[in-house]
This record gives sequence, structure tokens and C-alpha cells, in this order.
Amino acid sequence: MNNSATRSTHRGTSQPGLRRTTTLAVCLSLALIAIAARAETSAAAAQTSDQSSGALEEIVVTAEFRNEKLQQAPLAITALTTQALSERNITSLVDVSNAAPNVTMFEANAAYGKTNAAFIRGIGQGDFNFASAEPGVGIYIDDVYFSTTFGSMFDLLDLDRVEVLRGPQGTLFGKNSIGGAIRMISRKPQGDDTGYVEVTGGNFKRREIRGAFDVALIKDVLMLRVSGMSKQRNGYVDRIDYACANPATAGSLPVQQLGQGSNCKLGTEGGVDVKGARAQLRWVPSSNFEDNFTADVYDDGSEAAAEVMLVANPALSPGIAAFNASTLVPKYGIPYDSRFVTAGTYRTYSSFYDPWTGTAYPAVNTVHSWGVSNVADWTIVENVHLKSITAEREYWGDFSDDQDNSPMGLAWAYNLLDHHQFTQEFQLTGKALDNRLDWATGLFYFDGYSLNRGHIDLNFLAGFWPPGPPFNGQPLLGFNQNDPARTEDKAAFVQTTFAFTDQLRLTTGARYTKENKNYTFNHFNPLILIPSPVLDLRDREARTNYSHVDWKAGIDYQWTSDFMTYASITTGFRGGGFNPRPFDNLQLTSFKPEKTTSFEIGEKSEWLDHRLRANAAIYLSKYKDVVITSQELDAAGQPFTGPQNVGSADIKGFELEVQMNPIAALELSAQVGLTDFKWKNLGASVGCQNVANPVPAGGPAGGPTPNCVNGNPGPSDIAPGISKWKGSVGAQYAFAVASNSTLTPRVDYSYQTKRYNNNWNNYAPGGGPIAVTPDLGLLTARLTWENKEHGWSIAAFGTNLTNKYYYQSFLDLRAFGEGQLSAQPAEPREWGVTFRKNFQ
Repeated sequence: MNNSATRSTHRGTSQPGLRRTTTLAVCLSLALIAIAARAETSAAAAQTSDQSSGALEEIVVTAEFRNEKLQQAPLAITALTTQALSERNITSLVDVSNAAPNVTMFEANAAYGKTNAAFIRGIGQGDFNFASAEPGVGIYIDDVYFSTTFGSMFDLLDLDRVEVLRGPQGTLFGKNSIGGAIRMISRKPQGDDTGYVEVTGGNFKRREIRGAFDVALIKDVLMLRVSGMSKQRNGYVDRIDYACANPATAGSLPVQQLGQGSNCKLGTEGGVDVKGARAQLRWVPSSNFEDNFTADVYDDGSEAAAEVMLVANPALSPGIAAFNASTLVPKYGIPYDSRFVTAGTYRTYSSFYDPWTGTAYPAVNTVHSWGVSNVADWTIVENVHLKSITAEREYWGDFSDDQDNSPMGLAWAYNLLDHHQFTQEFQLTGKALDNRLDWATGLFYFDGYSLNRGHIDLNFLAGFWPPGPPFNGQPLLGFNQNDPARTEDKAAFVQTTFAFTDQLRLTTGARYTKENKNYTFNHFNPLILIPSPVLDLRDREARTNYSHVDWKAGIDYQWTSDFMTYASITTGFRGGGFNPRPFDNLQLTSFKPEKTTSFEIGEKSEWLDHRLRANAAIYLSKYKDVVITSQELDAAGQPFTGPQNVGSADIKGFELEVQMNPIAALELSAQVGLTDFKWKNLGASVGCQNVANPVPAGGPAGGPTPNCVNGNPGPSDIAPGISKWKGSVGAQYAFAVASNSTLTPRVDYSYQTKRYNNNWNNYAPGGGPIAVTPDLGLLTARLTWENKEHGWSIAAFGTNLTNKYYYQSFLDLRAFGEGQLSAQPAEPREWGVTFRKNFQ
């Protein structure tokens, strides 16, 4: 099956609008007949219109494993072509969330490395740990599933389009597409001797170069396309030597910047250094067979993620208070406290040095990956196609977090992650019954191996062992980790679409999945000569296996050539796992898979001679066995915190995407989405803040029966990581200027309501700040001069033009007795200029 997007004169990147869900449902139902009549008139006029002057581009997608017009695909999908991505200055996967409704993506906090916290319709994942962090959004690279949240902060290199599928995609895409799926589809080699080179410079010493070329090795038979990129940018958060910058309050802390005069800067955080390349070989020996082989390499050597301290409060942490009294004040004359808070600035006092063990750890945030895939597409007989997708991917990455954001070495982490995966998928598709039946069936196999290595030091929690053998003065809670994990997934699926008439179609499908997982914990301090009595987990294996059936049923009706409605019920699931951060053997717990059933009604329409496109959907998702990080009791009755299934939720909402070209030179777009998340059936897992007479879990044995859990959500809380409302608007106008050139200004404005970090949304111990990204509006702009005749263009662009200061992610440790809240500030205002030359 051909994954390339074919285009005629329609032009289509979808976008969304607002109403209460129930109101929109009624409006859609009552308006069907009237809209259909209007659409019939519009369709007739469209056939005689001059589509070359302003008509929207028609996009063909392959979300249902067949070539299908975007406007005839009966599901909620946004397709962004390479031109749409460029116009919006979208160069990374997380930026796509600003162009699709009810989609949120951001970089997780500094302690989680290069993790893409991706959410669609209220379901996602922001952790990285292989034991528990199954994605909630399936991410695909040229039909190859990428199985981890870590490493999915992709740059968009030489793509044909990005497809964002909203709602569970369990039938065709399987496990972990419970919220939706995102498909990145590369440009295929054409053998037409085309190419481009693009150079960008900007503030923070931004330097980028991108390029590609496409050649025929054997004309019309063997074609090669090679693309590459390099991107560097200095960090935007300064690491400051506290003793140098604040001598009056530094006590006897040593100055680290000796001989530097008044320069107290140790370095920066948030800097970027990425290089990547891809080669694609396309072989077309006959009209019945096509083979596409792809190899890519990606080297991200970036520095540690940006982080600032919002709360450093010993009153919230008995451990820090004791460490201050016993160790820090006697040694330095000062405690660890709010003097190290740098909220509202682009400064941190992190040193990435542990003075207690004499350990310097690297200030890095890296991913180094490679992948190969082979996609063979064979037309066995007319209307029967066999597609084989064979792929292997591997990465390793390391990242560190100076957790206390100070030179005092209270706590730090250095993680190294390794991952290797092999996937094989067979898709058999075709038509039958005089082309009234479209069918797809297939098999999927996944084998993944992961390794979580590194070192964790929690110096402040328990102090140090005495010097000399057998403990050698090591931290009580300092340990290495070397945890291997393996996942095997097997699945079979079938989906059919039957056309009862030229207008009415019925879609049904099912998928069976069988999965086996194991995770082995190896946590110990190698410098202690005997097993540590405090924390020692060696070769402790956790196992789980389960099977699951997903299904889909849907109906769609093509009222006219320009107006279609659909209704569907779909299911999805997210894999189960284990407590990723146990401190003893009794905390090796597991949790079962999450499940969702989603009901959706939608419409897709075009108006005004295909100059206006309006796509809308309303949905209700029944989300079951929801997993959150919650306090529970181990077998000995001791409390600990880990992931567990706590209840269910209803998620309802709608999406509206509108694109309009009133005249050929003017493009307008808007999209909006509502995600209304409501907890249900929490029972004794409800947060204690919502109980009149709380009896928290974790109390003494034999006491009253617990009726709540500290830190858990209440009925009015929403899930972390999502915004209730999210939308954007954009406009551009192409002015004709001299020498067959155009000058095109474009402005985009995106808006989202607040996004919480904690299950208990308003958690604020000691009257401190809430971990929340506030209501936020961001403005971007781009001005492009282009001469298509000679292939030149120059574009000046700016992001976050109003220079909003906000936090995109948090690490809140106050509930864990550590008295700290840190956050990752988003990039400030950035600007740049891009020069591009297209060849042929």
C-alpha cells in the first residue's frame, strides 16, 4: 500500500471550535438535513469552480491501511502536510500539539530526560521508567511503532505529512494507542533529481542546517533519497555559582569559579546539540511490487534540561531539617532552605557535584539512536495487497538531575537508558464484492529489551554509614541501578468496511493481543562490602502477562460529495506494569492494564467551492482501571507510593477544525477542543481533602478502616498533564511582489487553560505554590519571501513573541517528604532567519 500523500487542488490541514458538548450534540443531530441540502448545492457549484484559485488542497491519508481522502475518513484525524508544517514553523513533534485539537505534548521534567509527555483526549503518559511508563499515545515512524516515551522528542526531518488520530485506535494500532496515535510519514524517493538545503541562524547562537536530495540510481526502478540535519542552540537557564554570586549568605560554601572575577556563571541548562540523517532506497521492479528500505541515525548530545527551584522548605521535610542540623550547618554554617529558590528567573544554583562522595556527574540530556526498516508492498492479485513491515530500532541515552538545585548535594540522579526493539507486521488488504467491501487483516509481533542503569543518591534522607569497612562512609540511600526488562507482544487483527450503498458504509473490526512482560530490579551500592540493610534489591524479578480484545463498530453516511457524517464505538488499552521505584522487596507490586471505550459522532464538510472546510466531532470515553501514583500498604502494613488502579473516569468533549481560503492569497485556520475529565468510582482511593472525616490509608494496624488516600484526586480534580480547553487560530496572506515572488506574513496564536501536575490539583503544602501551568496564550509569527521560479526563500520567524515566562513541567517532591518543588521553564522569546534553496 502506498503511504505517499497524493494531492489535487484541494488543500487541507484541519483545525477546531467551542460549545458545550451536549449543545453541540443536539445541534449536529438537528442540523443534518439542512446541512445536507446546503452541501448538495455547494458540491454542484464546486464542480464548475476554478479550483486552482484558492480551493483547499485535498489530502490522502492511510490511517485505515488504505488510501483514503481525509474528508472521507470516518474518524477524527488532523493531517499536516510538509507545507503546513513549514508555514507554522513546526520543526519538532511536540510543536504539532499546537495545530491539533485536544492534543498536548511537552518535554517532561528534568528528572525524566528526553521524555515526550504526550496526551490525546485526556489520556497520556509523562514518566520514562520502563517498569511502568507505557505510552498513552502510539507514535509511529513510517508505520513502525516506537514503544517508549523516552526518546520520542523527535525532530521533524523531511516529512511528507504528520497524521494525528484522536481517540482509541486499538483495532488497527493495538496496545498503547488508548488516547490516539501519531504517524510521521517520510517523503518517498521519486528519483527526480530534486533537493533542498536550508540554513537557520538566530538568538541563543542558534545554528541549524537541513537538507535532502533525491536521485534515480536506475530510472523509474531504483531511487534514493538522503536527508540530514544539524541543530545547535545555547542554553537559556544560567547555572550560577552560589558562593560567588551571594557571598553574604553563602556561609563557608566554597567558590567554584576561582579566578573568574565577577563572572559567577558555571554553564547553562537547556542547550541543544542534535544531528540526524536518513537514507531511503525505493525499489520498484514492476507495477505489482514496491520495496522501501530506510536507515536513520540520530545523535542528541544536549546539555541538562532547564530547571529552576520553586520551593526549598525544610519545614516540609523532616529529613532535610535533620540533615541541616546534623551535617550542613556544622560544615557550612548555613542550612539548605529558600535561599536557593530561583523561581521566576532563568537561573539555577545547580553544580552537578556531590561534595559528600566527591562525585562529579555529567550535566547532560542525551539520546543516541539508530533504526532500519524494510516495507515490502506486493499486489498479489488485483485488489489484494500484502504489506510486510520489518524494523529494528535501538537507542541509549543518559541524563542527570541536580535535584536540590544547589551546591549542597542533598539529592541527585544520573540515569542511563538502553532500548532495543524488533517489530514485524504483516498487513493483507483488499476489496471484494464488486468493490463494496474494503478489508484489512494482519499479524503483529514486538520484542523489546530495555535496561535502566545509573546512580541515585538521596544523601539527606538518612545520612551516611561510618567510615571504613564494610560500609566505607557511603550514603545510606545511595545506590546503583541495573534493571533489565523485556516485553513480547503478539497480535492479530481484522477490519472491514462494507458499502451498503454509494453513501452508507458500515465498519467493524477486532484485535486480539497477548503480552508478556518481566522486569528485574538490581538496586545496590557496589562500594558497600556487604548487602545494605537499608536498600538492597538484587535480581528481584517481577512478571506479568495478559491478553486483551479490542473492537470497533462504526457507520458513516456520505450525504453529498462534500458532506459526510459518522458515528463509531472504539476501544483501546494500555499495558500493565510494575512499581518502578521500590525501596524493598515488599514494594514489588504490579498493576493491570487500563481500558477505554469511546463513543464518537462527527461530521466532515466543505463549502464555498471547496474554500471552507469544517470538521467536528463529539465524544464520550469510558476510562476504566485508571492508573495513578498512589499511596498503598505493603505486605507488612507499611505505607509506600507506587502506581495502582484506583477507579474510572468519564472523558467527554468535542473538537472543531476550520480552514478557509476566502481568496487565493488568504488562508485562515482555527481549531478548538474540549477535554472534560471527571473521576468516577474512586471509593476509598479518593483524596482525603474531599472527605469530611478522613481516615487516611497507611495508618497503624488495627485502626479504623481507611476511607481516603492523601494526595489522591477528588471528584473535581482533572488528570495531570491535560488542559480542559485548547485551541489556536492562524492567518497568512501571500502578497505578490516583483520578479514572480511572494511575501507572506503569517501569525499564529495558541491558547490553553491551566494544566496541573498533581492528582490533587491544588496541592500546596505549607501555603506554597500549586504545581500548575497557568492559562496560557502564545504568539508566533513568520514572514517569508519566496521566488518559486528560482527556488529561493528567506523566512524570519519568532516564537513566544510576548516573552511569556511559564513552567512547562514540574518535579513535585513535597508529598514524598523532600520539601522541594522544581520546574522546567519554557523557552523565552526566540527569533531566527532561515535561508532555503530548492533544486528543480
